[in-house]
Amino acid sequence: MKKFNLLIFLISLSLTFCSKKEEEKIVIRYSAPGFVLYNQIRENLGKEFEKKFKNVKTEYEPVSGQGYFEKIQTEIAGGNEPDIFFMRDFELPDFASKNILLPLNDLIENDKDFNLNDIHKILIDSYTFEGKIYGLPGSFTTGVIYYNKDIFAKLGISIPQKALNWSELKNLAKKLTIKNNNIVEQFGLVLEYYDWITFILQNGGKIFSEDKKSCVIYSKEAVEAVNYLKTLFSDLHIMPNATDLQQTESYQLFTMGKAAMFTGGRWYTTIFNEIKDFKWGIMPFFYNKRKATRLDSHSWVISKRTKHKELCWEFLKFLTSREGNWKMVEVGDSVPTHKSDFKKFLEMNPENKVYIDSLSYAYTVDKVMSPYIPWRQMGRIINEEFDKFMLNKQTAEQALKNIQDRINSTIKENLEIL
Repeated sequence: MKKFNLLIFLISLSLTFCSKKEEEKIVIRYSAPGFVLYNQIRENLGKEFEKKFKNVKTEYEPVSGQGYFEKIQTEIAGGNEPDIFFMRDFELPDFASKNILLPLNDLIENDKDFNLNDIHKILIDSYTFEGKIYGLPGSFTTGVIYYNKDIFAKLGISIPQKALNWSELKNLAKKLTIKNNNIVEQFGLVLEYYDWITFILQNGGKIFSEDKKSCVIYSKEAVEAVNYLKTLFSDLHIMPNATDLQQTESYQLFTMGKAAMFTGGRWYTTIFNEIKDFKWGIMPFFYNKRKATRLDSHSWVISKRTKHKELCWEFLKFLTSREGNWKMVEVGDSVPTHKSDFKKFLEMNPENKVYIDSLSYAYTVDKVMSPYIPWRQMGRIINEEFDKFMLNKQTAEQALKNIQDRINSTIKENLEIL
């Protein structure tokens, strides 16, 4: 009986010791929008980091649904935000201006093993605010055109060997569209969404003045751009309109073989890799007076209030390292964030060169927004006015003038508060 009691005591002591040892570990919390595929990658990266730093325990906190940024803001307000969290370029100015994020400049300069020059400058610039770097990129993509190789072959249409201008794009989409009694059975082109801003930029228009204090979207170039876009899905109906998309997501038309071309970022590869019914390829984004395609990215940032700045820097580097990013590249989500991985990216698929080439004319969202009006508020104004335009309730001129006036009114109010 004494031996049994002694054994119980030793087990209890061992468990207490192990528990205290676990408690002594430094916990680093990190959070991002939750998707099953990405959650697994991000959680595994945390476990791999723990192997390198035995005194660290990582806790990944995915947020499902659309409420990620609202949750982060709530946690910040309560002083309980994660040490490291996911950030998009157009959200960064709001967070950085409120003194929430840790500037990385000193950490970068003092880390002799960190090669900032291997990361695309456009990505670093998009997470720089008032001269300070606040984030390192975890993944990114430029917009490209995906096309159904089987449809092109079936219709005997040659695959374009270069980027198409608006006229060429319209003519090609018309050839690829199949209608039966005026009902579209196959669309020539599908856009991920109505990308008004890109069309306006491609036609030589602007969104804001140089100082970003005035919206200048109302112009001849912008009127031409939005009317051209409306022609595609309304007058010619070679692109799906809102009614066509009531029951089906835009990308699903492509996966079902009901669209010959689809514009989108590389993350769609995670879906398109599952297509068994046809072969697909990648071609460059279209253009008009100038080339322009949107670059979408996400970064990881560090809370300024973290108690473990140095360890968070090590984990931030690990999450955004070549190895960390390549896991996102392999599943089809990202283009390599590091230039030294381009060769391996091309070996994966020679058509991936389209993404690399488009970097020379890609723009980031922060370049077409103003710090004096929140991106979401600006987007809501644009969508509301263009919805009326789409429903023929106002002309392109009226829509653009209303957008400009409403945005400038909001900017004026915000500047008066400042």
